[in-house]
Amino acid sequence: KPLPSNVAGCPRIYGAFIRSDSKESFPLKFIEPFEKPWRRRGGGYDLLFRASVEEKIGNDFPAKELSVLVKVSIGSTYGLQAHILAASAGFAPRLLGAASAPGAPVIYVMELLSKSKKWFHLTKYELPEHITERQKEHLRARGTALISFLSQNQLVHGDLRGCNVMCRLRDDGVDLWVVDWDWAGKQGVARYPAALNVEVGYQGLPGGLIEASHDKALFGKTLDDLLDAIGIRISTV
Repeated sequence: KPLPSNVAGCPRIYGAFIRSDSKESFPLKFIEPFEKPWRRRGGGYDLLFRASVEEKIGNDFPAKELSVLVKVSIGSTYGLQAHILAASAGFAPRLLGAASAPGAPVIYVMELLSKSKKWFHLTKYELPEHITERQKEHLRARGTALISFLSQNQLVHGDLRGCNVMCRLRDDGVDLWVVDWDWAGKQGVARYPAALNVEVGYQGLPGGLIEASHDKALFGKTLDDLLDAIGIRISTV
């Protein structure tokens, strides 16, 4: 049994997690909390940590250490199935697994999208200076594909602001992945939290249903605001 973490500022009760693919237990080694380890989100707190796990590729190669993000959602639900489905379609980081402990919240272990690997939030403050016209168009196409994916699978996310959309520029296009699937779920079922911050500009109401039109409108505004800042206006509508 793995020993609890002794890293300052990190949880001490999660020494392992259950892999989603194999249902096996794997050791989890906490490295550090993020600079801002908590955020207020609709009545709950997210605590975010950097950790490492061993990733084994086949039987003929030694396991390698993989940096991961560990998310602890306190006072909040998590759209687990929506995240898994989005990851399989190339719209979210890979969700490796989860862990729980008696009397403690569930933690979710997922792929880490780091700045060292050229990931940035979809905001004008983080947009790289050099982005080509081809990459701008590909960004629009990926945004349209994201909204289509949600609609085709009858899913809603609820918070498609730029701070929850991660991008990475490639020579031939753009990667676009969505994070923070806390409120996500099926259309007609998933709801905003009762303590929704209405000043943010969500179209829904506290405790109300998250509608597909809300996701389309919020993401469209996010993308328009960004591309306005670099001299081009497009929309997913």
